[in-house]
Amino acid sequence: MDENRNLFLGDSFAKYNSDGAVVCKMQNHSVLNEAQKTIETEFTETAEHYSKMSREDFSDFALKVQGKVNEIGIQRRFIESEKRLLSQLLKSDNICYQSICFLRAVRPESFTGIIEAPDFHRETFYSDDPATTEKMLNIWIPIKNVVESNTLQYLPGSHLIPDNCLSVTPDNSLVSVEKFSSAHKLGFFWSQKKIGGGVDINDAQKAEFEGVLGEYLAFSSMTIHGGARNLHNEVRFVVGFGLIAEEDINSNKDYFPSGKKYFLKF
Repeated sequence: MDENRNLFLGDSFAKYNSDGAVVCKMQNHSVLNEAQKTIETEFTETAEHYSKMSREDFSDFALKVQGKVNEIGIQRRFIESEKRLLSQLLKSDNICYQSICFLRAVRPESFTGIIEAPDFHRETFYSDDPATTEKMLNIWIPIKNVVESNTLQYLPGSHLIPDNCLSVTPDNSLVSVEKFSSAHKLGFFWSQKKIGGGVDINDAQKAEFEGVLGEYLAFSSMTIHGGARNLHNEVRFVVGFGLIAEEDINSNKDYFPSGKKYFLKF
């Protein structure tokens, strides 16, 4: 068993280094069972019902559910389960986690008529401390209704491309949210930017999952990702957060979505 685990860790580390992203399975995913139960207890109506709500009203509701999801302690329990792999990916045993676990509840486009999911980006596009942000590891965990037509997409190897090799500009045609609004606290961008050059978005590939609870995508904050438009007919539920080695943190400011410092120590 240990030998097989070591082989898996080695393969995952190699995949992450080459592609900037790797799909893995949690050793202990009991915390995700609790997250799923919490979400299903709160989201009891149909996708059509939630899609008739205004973006503001739906965000207010989803934010309340996000608060309940954060009572479970997903980040710490995730690290407890995946510590060996995470220490390899972050090159450190001193792991810190983002103080909010975002709930990504995205409604079907066919019902809302708008694209709620963020466009392709990397985290440094929206950071005031890119030297810290570029060292982060993103965790994207499917909870319910994640299928081929609404999964996250990413550009393999794009984590190796410097920011100054990309052409990026604000784009008012993309759906943004009000700054400090409920939608902003859910992790949606208040001023979206568009990649205009330096990479070919058509080369993006979809993160492939078997549909079993416990799977997750670990990817570099520098990996260009997005395009997770919900072309399915159900609300898609994902939770996500960032991790970083303590020694890679240059600044640790207050974070308005959580009311705490941006990073907390494991």
